[in-house]
Amino acid sequence: MGPVKGPSQKPLSNIMLSVLSEKTLSAAELLNELGLKSKTGAFKRTLRELLDQKFIEYTLPEKPTSRLQKYRITVSGCDALAAKHKFAHKKEENK
Repeated sequence: MGPVKGPSQKPLSNIMLSVLSEKTLSAAELLNELGLKSKTGAFKRTLRELLDQKFIEYTLPEKPTSRLQKYRITVSGCDALAAKHKFAHKKEENK
C-alpha cells in the first residue's frame, strides 16, 4: 500500500481498520503499512478515536505505553468496516 495522501483517498480511519483487519501491528508497523514516516497529528487522533470507539484495542491493555504494545481490530471494528464496504459498494452500483 502506498502513502496515504490526497482528498480522493479513503479516510485514514477506514484504511487503518482495513490494515488491522489483516494483522496485529505496533504503531511503527502501522505507520510503515500506511506509508507514513512519522506519527502525524492525524495519525495520533485517528488511533485515539478508533480506540475510544472500541473499533481497535491494545494487545496489552494494562500497559498502554509499553514498547511492545500492538493494536488489533475488535468485533465492533470488523462490523464497522464491513458496513463501510457495503455502503461504498452500494454507492458505486448507483452510479
